[in-house]
Amino acid sequence: MSEVYETIGYVVLGFFSVMCLTKIAKCSLRDYFAANAMQGLLSSDVNAPLETFAKQSYKVADAMMKAREA
Repeated sequence: MSEVYETIGYVVLGFFSVMCLTKIAKCSLRDYFAANAMQGLLSSDVNAPLETFAKQSYKVADAMMKAREA
């Protein structure tokens, strides 16, 4: 049964990511990149303050934005 809830969770996260990308939630592309980076960072076994994950997520997003310019 937990597999069903996990699948539903991925669908919901995907839906909200698409909402963010299409500006329904008024997010920038940088915010979208950071949100996706944060998902990966939070899935790690690292035990750190949430502010650390937020800062790291935006560092990843900034690197992605810079790579787009190249």
